[in-house]
Amino acid sequence: MRAGSELQYYGKRKTLDGSNTDSYVLANLNLVTNVPQVKGLEASLSIYNLFNENYLHPAADTNWQNTLLQPGRTVRFRLDYRF
Repeated sequence: MRAGSELQYYGKRKTLDGSNTDSYVLANLNLVTNVPQVKGLEASLSIYNLFNENYLHPAADTNWQNTLLQPGRTVRFRLDYRF
């Protein structure tokens, strides 16, 4: 089994109306293992935004919103088969 972690820092960013978003830190975690019963099969579990941080991205000028609320904690399970 292998494990990886990641911290991402985002500083304040200017929005369309000239205000700034708050800065924030996101933590991600990834676990990966080979499945011994099936040669070439790898399973992984990833958790993004581990601490469920609430954060905003500045919107593009094609949006009516000034900022866009981003998703909270998300989990992804993945199987990869190499042959």
